[in-house]
Amino acid sequence: MIRRFTIRGLKRFERETVIELDPVTVLVGVNNSGKSTVLDALTLFQYCVETTRRAANGNGRGTGPGNGNGARIDLAQRMVGTDEFGVLPVAKPTDLWPGGRTAIGKKQQTIELRAEYDNGAEIAFALKLYFNSFSITPSAGGDVTGAVRDREIRLIPIFSAFLPREEYLTFPARRERMRMQRHGEVVRNLLWDLRERDESRWNTLVELLRDLFPESALRVAFDAGIDRFITAAYTDRALTRELDVVVSGSGFHQALQLLVSVLTPGARVLLLDEPDTHLHARLQEQFMAIMVRLARDERCQFILATHSPQLLSAAPDGSVRVCKEGTVVPLDLGSGCRGY
Repeated sequence: MIRRFTIRGLKRFERETVIELDPVTVLVGVNNSGKSTVLDALTLFQYCVETTRRAANGNGRGTGPGNGNGARIDLAQRMVGTDEFGVLPVAKPTDLWPGGRTAIGKKQQTIELRAEYDNGAEIAFALKLYFNSFSITPSAGGDVTGAVRDREIRLIPIFSAFLPREEYLTFPARRERMRMQRHGEVVRNLLWDLRERDESRWNTLVELLRDLFPESALRVAFDAGIDRFITAAYTDRALTRELDVVVSGSGFHQALQLLVSVLTPGARVLLLDEPDTHLHARLQEQFMAIMVRLARDERCQFILATHSPQLLSAAPDGSVRVCKEGTVVPLDLGSGCRGY
């Protein structure tokens, strides 16, 4: 788990901003106050981990004792062309810097990101822009391997749409679409993988969906030797028939995309941008309870941005952070601020 995250020089966070993180952390604030920028910063941090890890370890494979998954993880400085850099949605690279200023006089301005982990490790990155290339320089201390391995930071966006027909994709293709925040295009693949490779988490998914939508039951089918497309359907007991998930309601779509993306193995830090979208007020409160349960049972961490009073009122005490004027400060829900 990331205990503390520091941002400096990214978008509106011109000054150093330190954010204390809990197993479930809720970011609130008015529009354009920096909630999404915090999620962007964590997403950029994950990109820097992957990029500098490949530079040091040769495609992400360790250089220490052993090999493969047992190897040590190292990080090394790397230059990345702006044409390769697609991790954040900006019109031009300079949009990442406060006021679009990548240099003041002859001095290059630096974006600094730093994470402090519960195992004592600390990883930091300094980013500068030189003409058409990003310079990403890492620094680290403590058990970096334990902090990073199988602990991906995964951003899960608001549901947009599922594909009516979704082809079976290889793992790298699925991963790339998730990295580009196109989760709706791989939801059937993720469902199939859970069903075939992680029965425990598949059962958890089915149970949680049933808690949210008691009248529905989920099914997924695919035969690698025959089929090209993956079938995913749900049974609507109110209509007494089975339907493809693409024709279910937007609330079911939102819950399904969130839950399958959260339960897909590999990530331990889940970033949720307005997870309340499309969900009824009662379901929003239930979903907060689900996040608290998964943080405990699956040992994962949730950081979410929201405007929902229902999520705010259901959040664990002490878990809310207010984004305001380029800062992120704690809010004590026990002080009568539940109506925020």
